[in-house]
Amino acid sequence: MTVTLPDIGVVEGTLAGYSTGNQSGFDRLELVIADPAGQQIAMLTAVGVVVDARGKQATGDLSVKGDGARLRALLRPNVRALLPPAIAEALSMLDAGPLSVKINALSVGVNATGGVVAGGNELTITAAARFVDAEGSTYSSPQASLTIHEPTMMPSPDGKTQQIEGKRLVVEGLFTKKGKAGQIEAEGQAELSARNIAVLIDGAGAQVTATDVRLSGHLVVSSGKDQPAPTREQQIAKIKRVQPVIENIARLIKSAEVHTHTPVVPGLYGRSFPKRVTVAPGTMLNLALKVLDQKLVVADTHVTFTPPLHAPLGSQSTGVALEARGTQAAVQLGVKLLDRFSLSLDQTKGIVGTAAMSLDLTMLVRRVPRRARAFRQDPDPADAPLARARASHMGRQRQAGRERTGQEHHSTEELLGPPESGGAFNVDLSDAPDAEHEPRSPLVTDLVSKGLDLLGTGGTADVMLATADKEATLGGLTLPPGTQLHLHGKSTAPGQVTLTSEEIGGKAGGNSANAGGVRGQVRVAPTAEGGVRVDVRSFTLQNVQIALPTKK
Repeated sequence: MTVTLPDIGVVEGTLAGYSTGNQSGFDRLELVIADPAGQQIAMLTAVGVVVDARGKQATGDLSVKGDGARLRALLRPNVRALLPPAIAEALSMLDAGPLSVKINALSVGVNATGGVVAGGNELTITAAARFVDAEGSTYSSPQASLTIHEPTMMPSPDGKTQQIEGKRLVVEGLFTKKGKAGQIEAEGQAELSARNIAVLIDGAGAQVTATDVRLSGHLVVSSGKDQPAPTREQQIAKIKRVQPVIENIARLIKSAEVHTHTPVVPGLYGRSFPKRVTVAPGTMLNLALKVLDQKLVVADTHVTFTPPLHAPLGSQSTGVALEARGTQAAVQLGVKLLDRFSLSLDQTKGIVGTAAMSLDLTMLVRRVPRRARAFRQDPDPADAPLARARASHMGRQRQAGRERTGQEHHSTEELLGPPESGGAFNVDLSDAPDAEHEPRSPLVTDLVSKGLDLLGTGGTADVMLATADKEATLGGLTLPPGTQLHLHGKSTAPGQVTLTSEEIGGKAGGNSANAGGVRGQVRVAPTAEGGVRVDVRSFTLQNVQIALPTKK
């Protein structure tokens, strides 16, 4: 049997074991779809199909195999217009590669109102997928799969809506992220599972609900060492791009309380007297920050070093605190002389460029990056020892953590790569007896900007984000008016963070989503190639609601 379909191509079918009577059906049906040029695009196979005596229900196994890109090209605009918007959009993401759809124990019937009811034991879709985000980065997966256990599809009594349900859904696959120039920026693997899936489709779009949603996987971010070092202009341009996002976040922070402790790579920072400090092994930078009604609380915002930093002439730097000056504040550097005398040095102008600092969070984050741009310099070759020492310090911390937990031991070189590969020194300077005397950077300011082991940070953070009478946008996410999000983060081990929230929600691309009972664990660690690996463990959402309106 051969049939030619306009705008699609040729369909050739073969049928075996056909029977009629009280239990009609067939053993096997194959339909081969070819494009107008005669090239095979897909093949549909139905096996063991049985139709009941009334002719209202059929059961069997169904599978479709083909090439995703060729099938996508087959669906011309006039054909796609006949499909539900969500299906047409999903088909547009198909990439070159195998496409497979399989339904075990498919059951198709007609209910009392004449609506088609379908169900099965398991539905599995496997395909290569690709899409491009708003910034031009490309995400691709050579073989992503979606499985729904015990799927059912049924219309409403009035026939105006269609409902799809499933007891469990699993989506998994490998993926790669490439930049505009085609360079690999990240690679990873992800698995998403959910229970009690329900999709309601009507003229307005689709509403999706699910419970016990779990996300796990990992992401490896490239070090970018094969790319040329950014120029001064590129660094400034990047700050300008990020600046609006930072300001939007600051506007949303109604209150916050943060307490963190970050290891500092030991050594000498600064070229010579008097702008030079010595960091002893084991030094920690301790941050306390409190925000109420979008303003810093002076008494509860400060930075301390333990032990203090050693400065010239026997002096020590204990940290930085705020001093109230009316509705503004001054940034005071604490200094101890000969372990007896304490004094404060005003550093406000050097940090924000003015004699006093605004306590308003939005004004502050707007001012400090501008000051940073003014001092931005081209990469200095003298920074290389600090980069290697910092990488070595972080590697030793990761290694010590594995030894404490009984995991496999690796050398620093195995963890971070040999010196010629751009990784750390094969001798860990940060733990050497004279580590505090090793030159780390010619700039004192690099102690904060480049000398911190951020992956070793521990502490807690409680943040309340709120929108007033207007919606707010963060990147592609829009928060509606009156939104309040309470976020809690906790880190008890190097590179490991636990995130919780009672409820989160927002809109993206015209679609909206809300989730309750959010909890997850993220672990971040350096890779041997100088990049960063992010592991997501048991990230769960107790319930999720998603609205996908029809695009007009």
